[in-house]
Amino acid sequence: MAEVEFCSVWVHLASDLADCIELGLRSWASPKSALVDVRRRASGRTVAVTRPGVTRTASIVVLIEDRDHLEWLEGNLGRLVLVRSPRGQRVWGVFGQVDYSESRARSLPFSASLAIGEVTVSEVV
Repeated sequence: MAEVEFCSVWVHLASDLADCIELGLRSWASPKSALVDVRRRASGRTVAVTRPGVTRTASIVVLIEDRDHLEWLEGNLGRLVLVRSPRGQRVWGVFGQVDYSESRARSLPFSASLAIGEVTVSEVV
């Protein structure tokens, strides 16, 4: 019988999918949201101003068990990555920060969080 472990997440570099790391997964949340702004008019009425499309940000808390994994994440800040969860969720996106407590990072393992902004179209300018 096959056994599936639901405690890892894989982060692949989009330019080279073979370049990846496997990290322990603490939590994963990736809600979709619409870009909506509710504005009040001079008459007192409110109106919803929406922009087409939806956005998604995956908030992921991972377990760093090796300093090389932290260096890999920090070395690929701002680059397009593919993040896969064991439940089949996939997000193509970028992250700009690896957030962790400096005091707890002195000893391994420790938790770090990533906020991955989903990218649907990529352009180099």
